[in-house]
Amino acid sequence: VDIVCNFFWCGVCLRFTYIMFRKAVEEEESIYKLIPEPVVSEPKGPLYRSLHAKKPDSRALPGSTFQAVKKPAGTMGPAKVTPPLQAAPLRPHAKEPKLPPPSKFEYADGTRKPPVVKKSEKPIMGLKSKKNFVTSNGVENILAVPKKTETRDADFLKKPDYGKVPAYLEKVKEEVQREYEYMEQQMQASELAPHDGLRLLSEDERLEILNGLKAKWAALNKQYQTMSFTIDTINSVCERKSMSDHWLSWRRTSRRCRRSL
Repeated sequence: VDIVCNFFWCGVCLRFTYIMFRKAVEEEESIYKLIPEPVVSEPKGPLYRSLHAKKPDSRALPGSTFQAVKKPAGTMGPAKVTPPLQAAPLRPHAKEPKLPPPSKFEYADGTRKPPVVKKSEKPIMGLKSKKNFVTSNGVENILAVPKKTETRDADFLKKPDYGKVPAYLEKVKEEVQREYEYMEQQMQASELAPHDGLRLLSEDERLEILNGLKAKWAALNKQYQTMSFTIDTINSVCERKSMSDHWLSWRRTSRRCRRSL
């Protein structure tokens, strides 16, 4: 039993070694990979023909199922057109509707409103009604047909302010002018006013600031050297932008203290 087990495990190990060796040979570069592999072309299937196709047309290509449909007057109109009669040409205003002769206007029956009650006439007193005027008025207004309004074109040339500068533009010009004057006054006041709160740095303070700038430059340079060259994520883009901002700030401050460190 031990001999059989040993032979079994030896076979498994040999098989595993062969597979790993073959995989390593396939992954590594080899001159045999330069030989182009033969291209196996798939066999072309038969031409598709529709089962619902009609009889083939003589103008279609051989093997095509396209059916050319011939329509009368499909492109350039009918072949023959009846010309108009020259004996009865069309006269001006021949197709306009003819109106009846003018006559006196008369109201139709029941369309004219009754006259206004006179001052001397008195209404009949004591009449009562169970009609709900709120509901009836709402129903009448809902069912009423809207009246047509007359539309008149406005003549802008006859307006009193035609061709003149609008009044609001004059106000806007005055406001802009006042703003310019106020800005000039503020600029003149700022130039003439003394610069309070400012003083000249001493030599010790200037050297202290320069030493701090040198230490900051060393820290920025160390951080820059540890950054990645690839910018493929949002964090790397933000980090690179932050580094450039710190570098510009350090450069402006160093120029103010001394031209070169």
